[in-house]
Amino acid sequence: IKARYGDDEFLVVTYQPEKDLFATETLSQLKKLRDELNDLDAIDSVVTILDVPLLKSPPKSLSDLEEDVPNLLSPETDQTLAKQEILTSKLFRNLLISSDGKTTAMQLNMVLDEELESLIKSRDTLREKRLESTLNPNELKELEILSAQIFEQREVYRKQNVETIALIRSILDRYRVGADIFLGGVPMITVDMIDYIQSDIAVFGVCILLFLILALLYIFKRPRWMVISMICCLMG
Repeated sequence: IKARYGDDEFLVVTYQPEKDLFATETLSQLKKLRDELNDLDAIDSVVTILDVPLLKSPPKSLSDLEEDVPNLLSPETDQTLAKQEILTSKLFRNLLISSDGKTTAMQLNMVLDEELESLIKSRDTLREKRLESTLNPNELKELEILSAQIFEQREVYRKQNVETIALIRSILDRYRVGADIFLGGVPMITVDMIDYIQSDIAVFGVCILLFLILALLYIFKRPRWMVISMICCLMG
């Protein structure tokens, strides 16, 4: 399915201003935020209510639409009609904008790691062949190498995502005055989960170490025997 229809690696930013979402000042801030996010190397494109095509604001003929499809920022766009069109559109309502018209979403499409995709494709080809027939020694070796390369490249991609999400959050922090902004999406959840797990492992490790020290002190009564026991554990 992924090979046929493409990847869906993206982040979502929700933006709820204190003022009217369709006010000129709000749209200007939204445009600045969109442009700043779009300038990030890891972001391929950003989809917002500013970019969606408007066909009835005002209504245009097909010939006019062939020449130019207006959006919310186009000079000829009627803002009142545009607001109504976006709020009633089945394509945008509850996707890019909430039903009450107070919150909008921004879809941040991430740049795919083409090297990783190529490695996965080559590995999957060999796996499919293995299901249908037997791989020769060279192919088995190639499959092993590809699996190792995929593991390494995924780690590289994960570190890039960590940096990207940190940059996005720093950008969002500058726009939180006068607006409630939240970041979501599978890449962000993945990064945060790994951070939480690593943090928990560190805390758990320290607790275990303290428990061992106290237990050894209780058993041997003297610090030197505790130290000797810990050294033996480390050497073992």
